[in-house]
Amino acid sequence: MLFPLCFVLITTCIIICSTTYSTQNIEPNSSVINNHKTTNTCPNFYLGRFPYIGLSSSKHEPSSFHINHLFLGNEKLKNLDFIHSFVGFSYFPKSSIKEKNQSFVKALQDCKEAFFKFYKRRKQQTSNNNNIEPESNSNWLDKALHIANNKTIITPNRKTMENNSPTSSSSDTNMKRPNSSTKLSDPSLFKATGNSLILHDPIFNKGTAFSAEERKKYGLRGLLPPRVETITHQLVRALTQFRSFKNPIEKYIYLMSLQARSQTLFFRLLVDNLIEMLPIVYTPTVGQACIEFDQIWRSAQGMYISLEDKGEISEILNNWNGTPDIIVVTDGSRILGLGDLGSNGMGIPIGKLNLYVGAGGFHPSKTLPITIDVGTNNENLLKDEMYLGLRRKRVRGEEFYELMEEFMMAVKNKWPSCLVQFEDFSNDVCFDLLEKYRNRVLSFNDDIQGTGAVIVAGFVNAARITKKKCYNHKLLFLGAGAAATGVADQCYSMMKLQAQADGLTEDEINNLSKDWIYLVDSKGLVTESRADFSSMPQHKVKYARKDITEDIRDLLDVVKKVKPTCLIGLSGQGGAFTKEIIEEMANINEKPIIFALSNPTKNSECSAKEAIEYTQGKAIFASGSPFEAVQYNGKSHPVSQGNNVYIFPGLGLGATISRSKAVSDTMVLAAAKTLAEQASNAELENGELYPNLSHIRDISYRIAIAVAKQAAEEGLSQLEDVPKDEEEWKHILDDYIFFPEYASSEIQSNM
Repeated sequence: MLFPLCFVLITTCIIICSTTYSTQNIEPNSSVINNHKTTNTCPNFYLGRFPYIGLSSSKHEPSSFHINHLFLGNEKLKNLDFIHSFVGFSYFPKSSIKEKNQSFVKALQDCKEAFFKFYKRRKQQTSNNNNIEPESNSNWLDKALHIANNKTIITPNRKTMENNSPTSSSSDTNMKRPNSSTKLSDPSLFKATGNSLILHDPIFNKGTAFSAEERKKYGLRGLLPPRVETITHQLVRALTQFRSFKNPIEKYIYLMSLQARSQTLFFRLLVDNLIEMLPIVYTPTVGQACIEFDQIWRSAQGMYISLEDKGEISEILNNWNGTPDIIVVTDGSRILGLGDLGSNGMGIPIGKLNLYVGAGGFHPSKTLPITIDVGTNNENLLKDEMYLGLRRKRVRGEEFYELMEEFMMAVKNKWPSCLVQFEDFSNDVCFDLLEKYRNRVLSFNDDIQGTGAVIVAGFVNAARITKKKCYNHKLLFLGAGAAATGVADQCYSMMKLQAQADGLTEDEINNLSKDWIYLVDSKGLVTESRADFSSMPQHKVKYARKDITEDIRDLLDVVKKVKPTCLIGLSGQGGAFTKEIIEEMANINEKPIIFALSNPTKNSECSAKEAIEYTQGKAIFASGSPFEAVQYNGKSHPVSQGNNVYIFPGLGLGATISRSKAVSDTMVLAAAKTLAEQASNAELENGELYPNLSHIRDISYRIAIAVAKQAAEEGLSQLEDVPKDEEEWKHILDDYIFFPEYASSEIQSNM
């Protein structure tokens, strides 16, 4: 009785260590695999069906422990001689573990010592009695099996999913090309001792599309309806279910639930029906989803870093199972035009990354949404018992920047090649964060740079319709925040580039540029003569007018004074472009350019119908939110939506596949220029400023190539072998892009 009891105790100890180990996110070390077939998954070896951990010091790496995958093909205990049959192994440096967790190392050492004592004693027993069978100890063996089966470990194949070990340093200058995404959802990579768990893993689950062979091998027979379906069958059913919901927020909840069940089916549904579903997974419905986020929350997605985690962010990032290529991070302080939504703002990073996958081609497992929770100043949320975030006033100043510094450096150290996209940070910090990190960590701000690029592309094409060069236009912005000044910066750069390309001298450009940009904020036209000029943030100061000394507060009066050719709204003030203002734009211009870009729809400065009707059909109109085509005087006027989705997926792809050190302004302009070029002459003649969004994957593809080439030209690419021509870039991109379809797996014999 003593021996069975000891064995169960040892086994339980080992399993606990196994569970602890599985949370360490340990990477495989391919350099020490000696012609052994390896799965590079969680450390297990088997005595019949029963998993253990075995430990041995490595001859290859004396300074490391190796967790060994061992296998016993015979259930008879007397065959323990096979215990050193290696199938593969993983390792972690002893020194780094010691620094972080002395007790963990000691536990591993204790397990090792205990196991081999048992092994030696049991081998002696079996050599004295060759008739001993495991059935003679069935009672304790069954108990051990019960414990093991309730300590299931599930880990995708790290060899395929990762290309950087945790010891990778941000100082590495030569990088390998990103891995192919084609096999990342292959069910054969799934590892678990339970038979039905694959049905609950959204990355690997195929549902009714599991083949008869897969159902048999994975133990799924009887757990699914008998008919084997294709993804086409499933798409028909899913689309029918989606359309059965009449309320947009209900459709949003359905799609998020589908994503939690099967990522491949969700993203295929999104890719095949992007025009219909874009307003649901992102603006405008995502705005309402953020407002109700704590009410409609179903399951965890992404990561939350709060003030309470200060000093431990690196450790917390270790809890993420994977190596992301892109992170979208927000602090929820300025969600769309809705203001401070605290941790409820997580809906934005989730939605944005769904578009990086659906519209760009990132693999879902290579994306990570993160919310930095530093409190909220939204009193309604602080009083809401259902609110999921920190219940405290929002922190700013030194404490906020210290937390962001720790977060950004933790990301850089753990995932050196990961792109960080800042999203919906309020104006008081967004510019500082971009300037502080854009050259230290691969990063960009979509509100500033992405919005700017998509509007620049629309403006370039609007100028083509007016038959006037960009640099002969005069732009008036309603709004002087991050988005507005970001657009202004890029419009200014594009106008200057076009003037230089046309051979204008510096003096001519300087003279013209004085009339390019005008800003209006909540206090009126931004001028140097305003009483608050000395306290204006720098992003406003550079556009403050010197030539106008009048204090002009009303937008209509500003329009009459400035006489702009293009009116751009990024104020978040619904209805700010009144009938009188729109009519005045039509009086000034033969073809007035009117961009009402604020989100969501209720915050749009005017509707498409108002812009077309008040200008008698003359307006060149673009919006930030979707509007239906307008019928006026027997003609249909299509509405161009200046959606950031035209830019950020391709921009992110280009920066990622080139392994760029930074996202430069010229890379962003390359994206804008490429987008503008995608609109055909026929589309422009019809008043459409952007190419059809149904071609977004092809658009993103072309933008990614242009961005990657620009990164290489600037010497920013860190690839070991930088492509020499566009065809080579296409080869890298083709290999990287994920298309949502079920993998036809080759079922592994050791599953």
